[in-house]
Amino acid sequence: MNRIFKEEVGHDMPMAPGIVATFFKFIIPDMGKMFKWFEEGNYSYDIGFVKEEHPDLQDFRMWLRSNSKFETKA
Repeated sequence: MNRIFKEEVGHDMPMAPGIVATFFKFIIPDMGKMFKWFEEGNYSYDIGFVKEEHPDLQDFRMWLRSNSKFETKA
């Protein structure tokens, strides 16, 4: 994501300080479990099916260009 963000916006993607993320993971245990689940990659999807069900689905680059509040180079 950072590579695409940098190509489109011109600088690295902003990140929340680690202490903020740690705080939320501690205060909301389910959020910590969710991030762990993402990190471990214990999920799968069929992008063809998802696009069929949601034809207007945007990838990250498309979203940056058309819907985000970030000013893009393009």
